[in-house]
Amino acid sequence: MAREIQRLSFRSAPFPPSVEQLIKRDPGPWEEQLKWWRGVGINTGLLLVALEGSGVGRRIYEDQLQARIDRSTDEEIRHAKSALKRAAPLLGLLKTAMTDERELLFGDLGEQVERSVQTYIATRRPTLPAHRPGEPWLTKGVLRLARPLLASGRSWGGTIRALHRIFKLAGHGDIVTAEQIRHIIRKERRRDSTFGRDKLTSPAVLAWFKKEAPVSPADWAWWTGTPQNASRRGRPRRRKGRRVANR
Repeated sequence: MAREIQRLSFRSAPFPPSVEQLIKRDPGPWEEQLKWWRGVGINTGLLLVALEGSGVGRRIYEDQLQARIDRSTDEEIRHAKSALKRAAPLLGLLKTAMTDERELLFGDLGEQVERSVQTYIATRRPTLPAHRPGEPWLTKGVLRLARPLLASGRSWGGTIRALHRIFKLAGHGDIVTAEQIRHIIRKERRRDSTFGRDKLTSPAVLAWFKKEAPVSPADWAWWTGTPQNASRRGRPRRRKGRRVANR
């Protein structure tokens, strides 16, 4: 059974909004959450960068999904039009065949079939199976943030609840549930038995607990999905020429 996609209609306004926009819109809940994460010892600057990266990842994924659906819809419409064209002789027969009593043999069946196909073509909308494909952007974000939380001494349940709160606050409440986060973490623990055992001094989480944790170009590219040199400006080249020795 298919359901109509509603939350993919964000061509004119990106969805979800950026973290900066969400904070300006409703700063109170953000202040409370950032205070909690700061109390855990986690650098909230990196936290905001990670959340923004997840938002960018979601928008890219939604765009790709919408493009795939659009292509599928266009193909289905082309097939319907082609089938209607090929069925023209049959529809003509259904509309004109008469009985010996000069009554339509098939009644209005021809008109019904033609009208149904035309309605299908006119009202076709992008649809998505009831079981939506996975959310790779969410998997990456959950695992990235779960590591420092677990390293700080949070329990598995406490980590899941904290991640659910922050992703919901970041505008993903229409998708993200605590059970979904639990499933992502459970799956990772089955794949990697060492997941969640990092210490505060572990290289995998150390930067999260620095007051002034730098965000390297590689980290920014990983979180946001943008090329590392995207923000670099072209530097003017030096003019090459022979040096003239002073005499």
